Amino acid sequence: MNVKKTLALIVSAAMAAGLAQQFANAQQDQNQRRKAFEASKALTKLGDYGEAVEVLEPLADAGDELAIYTIGVLYATGGEGLKQDYNKSFTYYQKGADKRHAGSMRQVGVAYANGWGVAANPTMAQQWYENAANRGDEIGRASCRERV
Repeated sequence: MNVKKTLALIVSAAMAAGLAQQFANAQQDQNQRRKAFEASKALTKLGDYGEAVEVLEPLADAGDELAIYTIGVLYATGGEGLKQDYNKSFTYYQKGADKRHAGSMRQVGVAYANGWGVAANPTMAQQWYENAANRGDEIGRASCRERV
């Protein structure tokens, strides 16, 4: 076997090993994400919203859109260990909306419609409902129809 073929085989094997490791890491990350959401759901059912937020914060900090949205919901609702805080809720919804998460976009609209964590602004509410609807959010779509 010539040197070029040997080098090509070595490079191919190294690339395959690297891809396999990336896949394994992605699978591990998905498993950790799933476990975090399961834990936060169980904590929420027990009413311990503060602990649920703590479980989800690392995912949210890493940019996980669903974790960001869920923390926003928990702050909007409030519960044991977590004081209801519309300002924090809005901040999380806005972060999710910036990542184009449809549910977060809808909730930004809800916040503007009701003045929760932000000054009430029906025009902004409608814009965010439309943004959510354009991303496939049925509740956002229904909110658009209600206001027309």
